[in-house]
Amino acid sequence: MHDKHPVALVSASIVGHVGHLAQVVQGAPAWRSTLQPRQWWYVAPSPRSPEGTSAEGPWTRQHLQQAIEGGVIEGTRLVWSPGMDTWQPAGQQDEFAFYFAPPPLPAA
Repeated sequence: MHDKHPVALVSASIVGHVGHLAQVVQGAPAWRSTLQPRQWWYVAPSPRSPEGTSAEGPWTRQHLQQAIEGGVIEGTRLVWSPGMDTWQPAGQQDEFAFYFAPPPLPAA
Protein backbone atom coordinates (compact mmCIF):
# COMPACT_ATOMS: atom_id res chain seq x y z
CA MET A 1 0.00 0.00 0.00
CA HIS A 2 1.01 3.58 -0.58
CA ASP A 3 1.83 5.81 2.39
CA LYS A 4 0.62 8.90 0.57
CA HIS A 5 -2.94 10.13 0.23
CA PRO A 6 -4.48 9.28 -3.20
CA VAL A 7 -4.80 13.00 -4.04
CA ALA A 8 -1.07 13.49 -3.38
CA LEU A 9 -0.27 10.58 -5.73
CA VAL A 10 -2.46 12.02 -8.50
CA SER A 11 -1.00 15.51 -7.96
CA ALA A 12 2.56 14.17 -8.23
CA SER A 13 1.61 12.36 -11.44
CA ILE A 14 0.12 15.52 -12.96
CA VAL A 15 3.16 17.61 -11.99
CA GLY A 16 5.45 15.03 -13.61
CA HIS A 17 3.34 15.01 -16.79
CA VAL A 18 3.27 18.82 -17.01
CA GLY A 19 7.04 18.93 -16.49
CA HIS A 20 7.48 16.46 -19.35
CA LEU A 21 5.21 18.54 -21.60
CA ALA A 22 7.22 21.66 -20.80
CA GLN A 23 10.41 19.90 -21.91
CA VAL A 24 8.76 18.71 -25.12
CA VAL A 25 7.44 22.20 -25.92
CA GLN A 26 10.80 23.85 -25.25
CA GLY A 27 12.49 21.49 -27.71
CA ALA A 28 9.83 21.70 -30.42
CA PRO A 29 9.30 24.42 -33.01
CA ALA A 30 6.49 26.82 -32.02
CA TRP A 31 4.35 25.80 -34.98
CA ARG A 32 4.22 22.22 -33.66
CA SER A 33 3.13 23.18 -30.19
CA THR A 34 -0.54 22.73 -29.45
CA LEU A 35 -0.10 24.50 -26.12
CA GLN A 36 0.89 27.88 -27.58
CA PRO A 37 -0.52 29.74 -30.56
CA ARG A 38 1.91 30.25 -33.43
CA GLN A 39 3.79 33.50 -33.00
CA TRP A 40 4.45 35.90 -35.88
CA TRP A 41 6.71 38.90 -36.49
CA TYR A 42 6.41 41.42 -39.31
CA VAL A 43 8.70 44.07 -40.74
CA ALA A 44 7.44 47.57 -39.97
CA PRO A 45 8.74 51.00 -40.99
CA SER A 46 10.81 52.57 -38.22
CA PRO A 47 12.38 56.02 -38.61
CA ARG A 48 14.46 55.39 -35.46
CA SER A 49 16.16 52.32 -36.92
CA PRO A 50 19.31 52.78 -39.05
CA GLU A 51 17.82 50.34 -41.59
CA GLY A 52 14.50 52.20 -41.62
CA THR A 53 12.59 49.09 -40.50
CA SER A 54 12.18 46.95 -37.41
CA ALA A 55 10.75 43.53 -36.60
CA GLU A 56 7.49 43.85 -34.67
CA GLY A 57 6.23 40.94 -32.61
CA PRO A 58 5.60 38.40 -31.41
CA TRP A 59 1.96 38.58 -32.42
CA THR A 60 -0.77 35.99 -32.80
CA ARG A 61 -2.36 35.10 -36.13
CA GLN A 62 -5.50 36.96 -35.01
CA HIS A 63 -3.49 40.15 -34.40
CA LEU A 64 -1.94 39.93 -37.86
CA GLN A 65 -5.36 39.27 -39.42
CA GLN A 66 -6.69 42.42 -37.75
CA ALA A 67 -3.66 44.38 -38.98
CA ILE A 68 -4.26 43.06 -42.52
CA GLU A 69 -7.97 43.94 -42.38
CA GLY A 70 -7.02 47.41 -41.08
CA GLY A 71 -4.59 48.01 -43.95
CA VAL A 72 -1.50 48.01 -41.72
CA ILE A 73 -0.02 44.91 -43.35
CA GLU A 74 -0.02 44.56 -47.13
CA GLY A 75 0.49 41.31 -49.05
CA THR A 76 4.10 42.26 -49.75
CA ARG A 77 4.95 42.96 -46.08
CA LEU A 78 7.52 40.47 -44.83
CA VAL A 79 6.47 38.14 -42.00
CA TRP A 80 8.26 35.38 -40.13
CA SER A 81 7.32 32.64 -37.67
CA PRO A 82 9.44 29.95 -35.99
CA GLY A 83 9.86 27.04 -38.38
CA MET A 84 10.22 29.30 -41.43
CA ASP A 85 13.63 29.48 -43.14
CA THR A 86 13.35 33.13 -44.17
CA TRP A 87 11.10 36.19 -44.00
CA GLN A 88 8.39 35.90 -46.66
CA PRO A 89 5.56 38.12 -47.95
CA ALA A 90 2.38 37.86 -45.89
CA GLY A 91 0.35 37.20 -49.05
CA GLN A 92 2.30 33.99 -49.64
CA GLN A 93 1.42 32.47 -46.26
CA ASP A 94 -1.45 29.98 -46.14
CA GLU A 95 -2.83 31.62 -42.99
CA PHE A 96 -3.14 35.04 -44.67
CA ALA A 97 -3.37 34.45 -48.45
CA PHE A 98 -7.18 34.63 -48.37
CA TYR A 99 -7.01 38.31 -47.40
CA PHE A 100 -4.92 39.19 -50.45
CA ALA A 101 -6.70 37.08 -53.09
CA PRO A 102 -8.36 39.02 -55.89
CA PRO A 103 -12.15 39.27 -55.71
CA PRO A 104 -14.13 36.74 -57.75
CA LEU A 105 -15.04 37.67 -61.31
CA PRO A 106 -18.62 38.85 -61.82
CA ALA A 107 -21.06 36.33 -63.23
CA ALA A 108 -21.45 36.47 -67.01
